[in-house]
Amino acid sequence: MTPEQLAELKARASRPRRTVPIVCNGDLAEQIQSLTDELVGLDRPANDRRLSSKSNAAKVTDLEAQLDELYERAAGDTLLIVVEGLPGTDWRALLAQHPPRLDGDGKSLPGWDTTHRVNRESLEEPLIRAAVIGQRSTVDSPDVEALPDGTLDWLLGRTEPPAQEAFATIEQRESLFLAAWNAGRGDDAVPLRRRRSTTPTSDGE
Repeated sequence: MTPEQLAELKARASRPRRTVPIVCNGDLAEQIQSLTDELVGLDRPANDRRLSSKSNAAKVTDLEAQLDELYERAAGDTLLIVVEGLPGTDWRALLAQHPPRLDGDGKSLPGWDTTHRVNRESLEEPLIRAAVIGQRSTVDSPDVEALPDGTLDWLLGRTEPPAQEAFATIEQRESLFLAAWNAGRGDDAVPLRRRRSTTPTSDGE
């Protein structure tokens, strides 16, 4: 690799990233599930004559159209939060600030504290805030855009004045934390493709 190629690589390089969808419309999942269940219910055995084939097909078409509309709304009501792994030095420094909790015998408490040697509870929010780098406009978008000011305070809550209640559910916070954790620890190296063998083989080999 030439110095020029290395410079270009460094300019476009990024650490491991994860995109976490945060749905901000609490009614959509229930509506989509209801329509999906109804759609599955129309898939009756061929000898079931309770619905004519024409009315059945018309109902399926109508339900699929409603589902398409709901999925489109869901896309518009979903934040696509992007997290990126921290630099190694920052990562170690952050973990060092959250040592594992100890029991009465001085041993790490079972669970995350013992396995990873870190206090999972106290690490959650600081890691999320440190790892979030922006958002994507769509799932397929290659670009990462800045989050509007106050977005993380709205999602995670804020204890300092002015205090703010968190919008994110426990599961949404968990998804953000695990994405940040995996990006920070992960190696996203893509294995190099092996060249196909050009050695001819017989049918019996």
